Amino acid sequence: MSRCDIHIAFDRDDRTYRGGERVSGMVTIRAHEDFRCNGILLQHYWKTHGRGNVDSGTRQEIRLQEAWSFSAGDEREFPFEFDSERWPLTYRGHFVNVDHVVQVSLDIPWARDSRHEEDFIVLPGDIPEQFRGDRTESADLQDAVAKKPASSGGLVAKVLLGLLVLIIAGLLIVLFTMLLPIFIVVGIVTWLRRTAVRRRLGEVECRAPVVKVGPEEPWRFHLAFTPRRSFRINEISARLLVQEVAVSGSGTNKTTHRHTLYDDKVILEPSGFLTAGESFSRSSALNLPDTQAWSIKTDDNSIEWTVDVRIDIPWYPDWSKKFELQMLPPAFLSPLPDGSADTTLPPDPSDTPAPSGAASDPSDNSRTGSDREPLSSSADSAVDAVDRQSVPATIFELVSAIQAADRYGSERSRIADSVAGMEFDVPILIDRVSSTLGLSDAVDPDHRDGRTITGTIAGTEQDVQLFTRAASADDADALTRGDVWEARVHVRKWDSLYSRLVLSEI
Repeated sequence: MSRCDIHIAFDRDDRTYRGGERVSGMVTIRAHEDFRCNGILLQHYWKTHGRGNVDSGTRQEIRLQEAWSFSAGDEREFPFEFDSERWPLTYRGHFVNVDHVVQVSLDIPWARDSRHEEDFIVLPGDIPEQFRGDRTESADLQDAVAKKPASSGGLVAKVLLGLLVLIIAGLLIVLFTMLLPIFIVVGIVTWLRRTAVRRRLGEVECRAPVVKVGPEEPWRFHLAFTPRRSFRINEISARLLVQEVAVSGSGTNKTTHRHTLYDDKVILEPSGFLTAGESFSRSSALNLPDTQAWSIKTDDNSIEWTVDVRIDIPWYPDWSKKFELQMLPPAFLSPLPDGSADTTLPPDPSDTPAPSGAASDPSDNSRTGSDREPLSSSADSAVDAVDRQSVPATIFELVSAIQAADRYGSERSRIADSVAGMEFDVPILIDRVSSTLGLSDAVDPDHRDGRTITGTIAGTEQDVQLFTRAASADDADALTRGDVWEARVHVRKWDSLYSRLVLSEI
């Protein structure tokens, strides 16, 4: 048995705070035997966990108590308070998780220290300094997360480190000399490839005015070129890819794990011919998803948002350009020039974002080549299938349609949107019940004082998040994990980040 129990209680039951808000609470220590400690230390910091190596921020320290003696049966309380960090924000994903923790430790001489930690949730609040300014400029994501300071070490350690650096530098010089012919060959091949593409396409202009983006925004871009030769293309497209990237191990045991959160594509031009001398000029947009997967980059864990604009040429090198976007909370973003769309791009003939996975309007006179037909997408097919069938009478029919749909892209979201406003009776297998106050920006006033229930639809593996009305708060508080609660609900949306249905109690 340990010498004592350590309990950390926060001033808010849901442990949810905005960045920069005051976090306070009470540490309670119950002694099981007589012992003396040299001090009681509280540390708060962020850390990652999941598939990758653990990254963590600077540990901010608060001395709760100097040397102290405990007797068996003693119970003492120590209050604490501090300002929460503004970045990174709490994130619960597949391979990557970011938590903010409070850790309390007792320095016990000649024995293993007693320690305990609890996590709390940090939502968008004060804007970190790194994210202020123009949306056309990328922020330094690694600078935005406070890192653990490197240990200075002693003189001997510095000397050994210097010698190691010299040895490694010498080995790198030898290795570079051996690999120089390979580098030359790779350089020549790359030059030839670029030259071949330029001879067909000419100079290609591809630009986007914004790299800092927010949820459910249209990310606009412009592509223009004048082919020097006539040739066939498979398609011209822009692909949005969102991935968690976690690195585990090091050296020869280093492994990179990737999990796709979102994968969607806009077709600017379907398969056909491009004619020499006919200019191709197109402004389009990718509709960004509703998400809380904010961009983050630490040493071994990251969430990456990229757009790959590509001219796919059969049996020939493709032309492509990759944009690295930074997904940030809307409150962190400055407005676009006109408040909704960027004015530095040429106007889009349709004046609307191109639908995901489908070509632009085939009647668009700016298009080149012969007759085009809009490409059908799996999302359109899935929604049409739902429309052709009878309206789902139960939530289970809706779940079946969603589970049969493609996980990536907007297919599941569109199926959920197709039943917006309908009422369903839902039995929910409870996993967790928490206050909705921390998510008050996402719900309407009728549900703001209610509870947020997470779990699964009983009899299925479909995850759900339910916002209850304030009148049901007491009933929801009485629920425990494993209980089944029946509610009549509206479907709010599909949460692509957590692969779950978001519901509101009627």
